[in-house]
Amino acid sequence: MASLSSCWRNEWRLFRRSRWLPVALAILPVMAVIYQFIMVMMEHEHPTGWISLSMHVSLVGMLVFLLFGLTMAWQEQRACCDDVMYALPGSALLLTGGKSIALLAVWGLTSGITIVILSPLTWIQGIPLVLYRDYYLFMLMYWFLPWLICGMMGL
Repeated sequence: MASLSSCWRNEWRLFRRSRWLPVALAILPVMAVIYQFIMVMMEHEHPTGWISLSMHVSLVGMLVFLLFGLTMAWQEQRACCDDVMYALPGSALLLTGGKSIALLAVWGLTSGITIVILSPLTWIQGIPLVLYRDYYLFMLMYWFLPWLICGMMGL
């Protein structure tokens, strides 16, 4: 367990050293808010009409998380630590587990920020409380899970 947490900490350090990736992952929730507010909320009278038309946010998120997974793999190859790590017994599983935990942490952070930002805006828009469960399930199924799957594909 200690070696898995050290692999995760190493991946987290590499993520923080990256220049463009934290910025791209921070822009993703902001882009969702801008898309919701400007392009869709102002044009649709139905309270949930914007979310069915928000596939652009999902596609950009999938691209960003795919690039995030690829970047994690490229950093490992660039440092030539993949040869050393795979030569040690049991290290391939630990390395993959550390990368997966780091991806889950970034995914959870990005998804959480998106929900925190969009929840008050949907309340302001007047979505009935009955629809909130469906709203969050839609976001989980069509935004957040594809982001996670693309991130795992990039690993």
